Formats: sequence, structure tokens, C-alpha cells
Amino acid sequence: MEVCSIYELFLRATRDYFSHGYFYYLFIPIYKDKTEEQFKKIDRNLEKSYDVTFCRTKRYRRKKKGLANCMVLRYKKNVLIMATEGKQEEVEQREFLDIRNFPLQFAGHEIFICGFRKGGFPKATLRMKGDRIKPIKKILKKIDLHRANKVRDFYRNLSPYPFKIVNLQKFHLLKKTNKRRRRAGLRRIQWSEVQPNWIYGKRREWKLKQLQNQK
Repeated sequence: MEVCSIYELFLRATRDYFSHGYFYYLFIPIYKDKTEEQFKKIDRNLEKSYDVTFCRTKRYRRKKKGLANCMVLRYKKNVLIMATEGKQEEVEQREFLDIRNFPLQFAGHEIFICGFRKGGFPKATLRMKGDRIKPIKKILKKIDLHRANKVRDFYRNLSPYPFKIVNLQKFHLLKKTNKRRRRAGLRRIQWSEVQPNWIYGKRREWKLKQLQNQK
């Protein structure tokens, strides 16, 4: 059971578990307000029901027996239950979705399987949802020719998460913006102006976990 107080850590953990064979998922929003003690009780019950373990040996033995390994993630009032291939009583009783056929959509973002790594292992990644991109394009058509500072600030606030495909989406949008600005005789906006000076990879994840532990 993993409890994330930072949204980006929740996204990163979700992506990593999908990439390690936890293909089946069930997303459960908690609508009613709960106290911290009530959340802890929910966490314990879920952990017990789905037999969540961090022990590699136990997970390996379950896999050999044809049983599913499960993981539960929670971000505030949102619970995500994930499972690998195999049998598991609680999983069989609920309608789990397969990430390979149904991308996980959450808070304007979408996690999906984009290909395979060496050895045939799947690779999950994150992007901004398509229905979020359309209104962004409409707004950009209205502000593309405004002051460079205004356009730059809009791009910086699009998505604060440094995932590869999110950056590619922003880059292609900026390319179209600069095309319109060039036609109007305005200064182009450089990628370095809209891209924050992020720390990437494992170092960024370590920094985020440190920040989470301080809360």
C-alpha cells in the first residue's frame, strides 16, 4: 500500500507499476469526507483484502502458483487498485480494466502503454488527455499574437510534470504558435523560455519523496 500526498509521485508510481506488469486496475474515488484515522482504516482493509506485500520472495511465489499480485495506491480521496495476471478472489469479484486496452484517465492526464522495452517488457507513459488539448488549442489561437510574456506564462502552466510525451505535446503546440507569430512579424518564443529548469529522473523522484516526508 502506497499513500502519495504529491500528485506527481502518484502519477510516477502508477506509471511504474503498469510498466512492471500490473496491467489490471480499478479506480475508486472516495466522495465523502474522511478523517485521517478513517483513511488509515480504509488503507488497512484494502491492504488485507488484496494481500498487498512488498516482499519480492512472496510475490515471486504467488506468481509461480498462478496467483495475482496486487498493489493499492492512494492520492488524497482517490484509490487505485492494480493487479498482475493471475487469480485473486477480490479481483475476480470486481470489474477491473486492462491498461493495454483502456488508458487510465485522471485529472486531465492519461496513462497508457506506449510500447515495449528491451526484453519485451511494456512501457507506460503519461500525456495530456485529447479532450484537454482541444480547448488549449482554441485558447492559443486567441493569445498567440499577444505579448510574449503572456504566451510564455500560459505554456508554463499547461502541465507542471516533466514527462516525455507531455513535453512533446507542449513542443508541438509551441511550434504552431511560433509559426503564427512569425507570419505576424513577432518574436518567436524559445523552448527554454516555457520549459522550467527541472530536475529529471531518479534524482527528481528522490527530491519529491523527501518533500512528501516533510509534510
